[in-house]
Amino acid sequence: MENFDIKCLCQLRKNIEINEAVEKLSIIRQKCSALQKVLLPDDIWGILSQLSKSGVGKSRHLPLSLNALSQGSLYKITTPIHRYLLKGNELREDVSPNYIADLKENWLLKDNQFRQNEKRRHQRFKHYMGKLCELLCACWLESLGWKIVNLEALGGAYDIEAHSTIAKKYAIEVKYIGIEDEMFNSFSDGRARCYDENDIVKFVLCKLSNAAKQLKNYNWRRLIILVIDDIAWPRIKCSIFDEGVNGSYYKEYPKSEFFKEFKNKYPKIESKIIKSIDKVNDCWIIRMNGDFSLKKEYVIFNAL
Repeated sequence: MENFDIKCLCQLRKNIEINEAVEKLSIIRQKCSALQKVLLPDDIWGILSQLSKSGVGKSRHLPLSLNALSQGSLYKITTPIHRYLLKGNELREDVSPNYIADLKENWLLKDNQFRQNEKRRHQRFKHYMGKLCELLCACWLESLGWKIVNLEALGGAYDIEAHSTIAKKYAIEVKYIGIEDEMFNSFSDGRARCYDENDIVKFVLCKLSNAAKQLKNYNWRRLIILVIDDIAWPRIKCSIFDEGVNGSYYKEYPKSEFFKEFKNKYPKIESKIIKSIDKVNDCWIIRMNGDFSLKKEYVIFNAL
């Protein structure tokens, strides 16, 4: 995202104390269409700006944009909105209304009040991040030299349609994995829990399988991008790739090698799940750091 020349106050890249961030965000929002028309429209900003000062619920949830501003990374979530969804200060005519609705920071709200429980709020956040990740990935691919052709946000059939750096046509489905419900409960109530590796592996493979099904009608190359949140990364890395948290990063796994080892290690995983994924050309495992930066860690199918 460093390559995009966006002229807006939201491009501020300076850490701000969280107790000053609400006032600062309010000032930026007045001049930023990405915040005012998409992330924090008038119908939710009034409530969020008042109650964000102390956080919401036991977990002290705060709006994503507020946390991003405090750590100097607000521009990373507003840049793709400026680039793909806005024309000047107005929404593009071809933007999907449903997509805009999903990008509102109302995951904290229920009927415009902070009444939902911690787990429900967490579930809504995962859905919200899934949509945002599609745009983050589009920007990231562009920064790598890919050409974005279409987006689901603009009425496309897939999350992203793009041409690679060597002009190959791709349809791309983006899947996000954050802290899952049981793991979130261990954070919110302070109790440690153990997780069965087979369940973790099956969960990840089902995510990939669902993405593969969404791509099955595309006639060119098919790519799945699996974005894993920094907090969820260690246990998934250990389970899927059989490495310690501090193991060496970035590896490429040919299909045959990866699935052969997988079947031996996890014989209970249904073969139909693996077969559906096998029809995809490539799958990238991406780690999303706390500042919303993306890093490719593994290619588990065919390297480009």
